[in-house]
Parts: sequence; C-alpha cells; structure tokens
Amino acid sequence: MAAEAHEALFWGCYTFPRGCTSKSCPCKAEYANGIRDRKRLDTAQPGARRAARARRGSAGNGKCGRCRADAGARHDAVRGCAGCDGGRSCSGAGSAGGARTGRDRGLPRGSSPGARENGRRAVQAGQRGRDCRARGTPAQGSGRIAMGIPPELPPEAGQNSAVETARQPLGVLLAPGHGWFRALRHAEFRFFWTGNFVSNIGSWMQNVAQGWLVLTLTNSPFWLGVVGFAQQVPALLFSLLGGVIADRAGRRKLLLTTQTTMMLLALLLAVLVSMEWATVGRIALIAFLAGTTMALNAPSYQAAVRDLVEREDTLNAIALNSIQFNMSRVVGPSLAGLAIAGLNIAACFYLNALSYVPLLFVLARTRFPQREERASNSMREDLVEGFRYVWTHRTILLLIGIVALVSMFGLPYLVMMPEFAKNVLQVGPRGLGYLMASAGFGALLGGIHLASRKAHHLRGPLVLASAVIFFAAIVLFCLCLQPLLCMVLLAVAGGAVVNSVATVNSLVQTLVPDEIRGRVLSMHTMAFLGFTPLGSLLVGSLAEWWGAPVALAASSGFALLLTAGIALAAKDVRGLQ
Repeated sequence: MAAEAHEALFWGCYTFPRGCTSKSCPCKAEYANGIRDRKRLDTAQPGARRAARARRGSAGNGKCGRCRADAGARHDAVRGCAGCDGGRSCSGAGSAGGARTGRDRGLPRGSSPGARENGRRAVQAGQRGRDCRARGTPAQGSGRIAMGIPPELPPEAGQNSAVETARQPLGVLLAPGHGWFRALRHAEFRFFWTGNFVSNIGSWMQNVAQGWLVLTLTNSPFWLGVVGFAQQVPALLFSLLGGVIADRAGRRKLLLTTQTTMMLLALLLAVLVSMEWATVGRIALIAFLAGTTMALNAPSYQAAVRDLVEREDTLNAIALNSIQFNMSRVVGPSLAGLAIAGLNIAACFYLNALSYVPLLFVLARTRFPQREERASNSMREDLVEGFRYVWTHRTILLLIGIVALVSMFGLPYLVMMPEFAKNVLQVGPRGLGYLMASAGFGALLGGIHLASRKAHHLRGPLVLASAVIFFAAIVLFCLCLQPLLCMVLLAVAGGAVVNSVATVNSLVQTLVPDEIRGRVLSMHTMAFLGFTPLGSLLVGSLAEWWGAPVALAASSGFALLLTAGIALAAKDVRGLQ
C-alpha cells in the first residue's frame, strides 16, 4: 500500500514540467531519477499522466499530492487543527476538497483502471487529513506517515540549529529582525543599540587619548596603572549599589542621569587639556568620577537589554550589544590615533562629549516595561540577599569567578597598551590606535559568532575554552616583537574574551530570577570591571621593575593555570547548555 501510494504521489509531482513548486519537496530528486522510465510507464499506464494532471488541477496550490499530504500531517500532528475554524481556513492536507468521488475527482473518462485506482488512493490520503481535523487527532497513514517517514516537528522559537542557520541565505541572516540580527526587530532595542554604538565610539576615543596623555606627561607605566586604577576601582566599590538601584529605581531615569554626567565630565577634561591645565592628579580625579558614574550605570544598562527584547532573543540581544560595543572598539581607537596625530588630544575629548547626544535623545524617547511591585526592603537587606543568592548557587559563583580572573589578570593589557606602543613596539599614537582596533576587531568577530549560535548550545564549555584561549593569546603577545603578529594575537584575545564574558552574562540573565537579576548582574559587573583596577595597579607596579611584557605575561600565565584547573574540576559549569 505504501509503495502504491508513493507511486501515485510521485506522478502528481512528475506531471509538473520542473517538479513540484514546494521548495522542500523530496520528489525533485525522484523526478530527475525517473526520467529514464517515463516512456515505459507511459506505455503501461496511458491514462496515468492525464489522471495525475487532473488531480493536480482539482487539488490546486501548485503542490504535489505528497506535499499537500505532508503539510496536513505536520499541521494536524503538531497543532491538532485547533485553530482551523472547523477546517474552513486550514492550509493542511485535503483542504482543496479531496472528499469527492468518481468522476468528481477530476479523473478523465479515458483513464486506465490502474491510474484511477492510484488517483483514488492519493485523494483518500487527503481525505484522512480532513477527517483528522474534525476529530482533532493526527492523520493515520496520510502524508509522511503513510510513506513510513516520521512527521517533521518545528523547532522551538529561538532554537534554530546551526545547520538550519547555515542553510539560510546570507541576505536573510544579515537582515534586521532575522537570523543573526533578529533582536533588532524590537524597535526600542534597535534605537537603544544605535545610540549606544555612537556613544561608545566616543568613549573609546577618550580611553586611547587619556592613556596617551598620561604617558606623554609622565613617561611611566606606573602612572598608567594609577590612572587606570582610579577609573576602574569604582566598579569594585559601587557596582553592588548600582545593582540595588537598578532593581529599585526607574532604569530610564537612572540611565539619563548617568549618561548626562559622563558627557559633562568628558567636556570638562576637554577644556582642561585645551587650556593646558591638565595634570595627572586632575586626570585621575576625572577618571574616578567617570568610573563611579559608569559603575552606577552598568547594571541598569545590562538589565535594560533584557527588558527591551523577548526572552528567546536575550542571547542574541546580548551578542548584538557586544557587536556594537566591539565595533566601536575598532572605529574609536582608529579615529583617536588619527585625531591625535592630525589634530590634538583635546579633539578626542570634545568628540566624546558630542557622542552622548544621540544616546540621550534615544533614552528620552524609550519606554521601558513596567516591572512587578515587590516588597520594599532596606538597601542592606537587598545587598545581603544578592550575596546569599550567588553564594548558595555554586554554578553562578564559579561563572562570576572566571570573569574576575579574566578581569584582574588579563584585561590590564588594555591599560598597558600605550607603554607597548611607545616603548616596546615603538609604533607611535597611530600604531596605538591600530593595536587597540585589532583587539576590537577580534571582539567584533567574537560577538558575531555569539549572534550566530544556537540560543542554548554548550555555553559552559564555551566560557571555559574562551578564557583559556584569551590568557594564552596575551602571554604570546607579551613575547612578540612584530607589530603585525601582535595585532593578530590581540584580535584572538579580543574575540576570546567576548565569547567568555558575554556568554557568562547570558547565563546569568537566563538563570537568575527577574526580581534579583539586577543585583546578580551588578556582581558580574563588579567582577568584570571591579577587579581590573587591582590588576592594573599590580601589573603597573611590576612593570616598573620587570618591564611591561614580563609583568603582563606573568599575571596572564598565572590565570591561565587557574582557569585550566577550574575547567577540569567544575563539571557543573562544563555541563551548562
């Protein structure tokens, strides 16, 4: 029976000049293989082709019998035809009126008995699909089930496999709202993403110019470490407070306040440099105030990303946020190097102040969703509750610990980069911009890799492997004296650190309940940004005695061994999907 039904359905496809119009029809291959038997089958069944053509005309839709039956089987098996209005609007099998009998089936009067029998069986398969809709049960023996092929179930939302993604056209993957950029279909997130991209370009220009300014004034890697410590230590001191505020206050109001403050601080530094009033102490003070503002801003910023998209798009939104941040790491340092060489250092600070304007405009128009009211506790109780949650969930604790290792022993390479550019590689301010841009380019590729991944697929191993690769790349960078090879190693390090830290962020976003997410994210922020100043001060102090390459290689090598040990011992982290 199955073979005869297959033959009848095959001829329904074969009568099309180019096969069935269904893109996924399996009969296309059979059409090509069956051409050589066409003459013999035409002779044996003179009415077969006319009967199949008539069946095609009566069934409509430009699809073969198999595809119509397949569609009905999948539709009925998955959804039970609950939304078909009694079969009137169903697009599944049999919707074209397969219940007709005799001459009403569209079989020509001159058809052979064999062809009429084959056609009758094909129509009966469609009728069974209609009957199942009335009963609310899957069709028995129709479509793929009739041919011994299990029905294809659709993937869950946001869970497309890597193979399915790879098969999509590049234009679809790159289109907003689809594929790699599917989170951009949310308008609020799309504007938020664009405004932050422009602002981050200015921020990276200021980071590069600030380091070059300090090195120009002091010619000391130690003072680079001191200013880096002043800018980053507020993340260690105030990130937890920022997390509590993120869970208690309106995120829109907090973001507007912090972004406006950072714009004014950038403008103040620009004026000081222009008037030649800038000193290391004043630069360190402004860096501390900017770091404090950023520490209060970061938890609300991260939580806002989750608020502006649907849950299934969270990982993609985080990956896209990483992409825009790292695109700014490519553009900002490159522009800073050109501005320092062609204009002056103050131009970078003025441009950074100007870059906040689009983001402030977007935040003023963005409406964040209302959150559920919760019991009002003191800030101390909220902090204790956040610490207790992380401490009692070993997996979350280990993930945040890995981020702390990356921050303290690896990320100080960014603070030491002016020293490498000026005194180790001797490439000047323009070369500094290219070195920083190389790290940003690698981070950009890492963000694209995250955006193209399945939403929940081996995230634990990715965190561990990426951290190991990051530390290894930094050690090799410290041993290298070729600028081009250094740029390649920095690109590898940038991509690895994004894959590790952003994946930890996505795990925290999805594993932690909403009512405590801001506080746990503040601990992630504290680990990522708060331990960097300690590492910067440590590496800067050692660099005064050992030199920057040896000091940075020693710290990254130590973290490499610790991370490898965690990877071998932490089975719960390795098993995270």
